Amino acid sequence: MDSPPTARIDLHGCSRPEAVRRLTRELHACRVRRLSALLVITGQGHGNRDREPVLRDHIEAWLRGPDARGLGILGFERTHRGGALAVRLARPGDAPSG
Repeated sequence: MDSPPTARIDLHGCSRPEAVRRLTRELHACRVRRLSALLVITGQGHGNRDREPVLRDHIEAWLRGPDARGLGILGFERTHRGGALAVRLARPGDAPSG
């Protein structure tokens, strides 16, 4: 069985606000293309001064929020040793889950 097409976006080097803006645009594009998955590359956080995954944690929090749910986010999980998030998307016209 073929896996569904997956879009990807690399947010390395983005500020938090820029990352959310870019991710929002990509989520809209995924909906237009009727994709059911998006790979969001945030990095593991080792490239900053504190060596903390600040961007990943911020994006995860945003994905749990109402703005992301409104864009069809069904859920996500960390992948690629924690440096990326595999995001599951509802396609336009799909019945909303309870």
